Amino acid sequence: MVRRMAVVGLALATTACATVLGSKQKQFSFGSTPDGAEVTVDGNPVGMTPLTVELSNTQAHTVVFHKKGFTDIGCEMGKGTGAGWVIADVVFGFVPLVVDAATNNWSQTKTHECNQTLQPITASR
Repeated sequence: MVRRMAVVGLALATTACATVLGSKQKQFSFGSTPDGAEVTVDGNPVGMTPLTVELSNTQAHTVVFHKKGFTDIGCEMGKGTGAGWVIADVVFGFVPLVVDAATNNWSQTKTHECNQTLQPITASR
């Protein structure tokens, strides 16, 4: 029993919280008014609104909505360091702190949805 607890304790002390527990993929939702806009993420078409797709949770994404007769509109889904991961690493010791800092697994996409209202293109005179 003591040996088993020692192994579990060693495993926790030598692993990094964000590296082990962090989500590498996540569900992202996209919507538009009106519905039916084509959605591209990082230049790749992913479908039409309303839409939910699985994307990398470890990088920033550029999203563009396009619908004939409307002006294209987009949003930036930036990434940043989650304070919770840093705090957990500090609590669990030096090794997790070093591993997560070196691998940058603290950084995750901050926003997981983007909803936009498309504006009709008006004829210029």
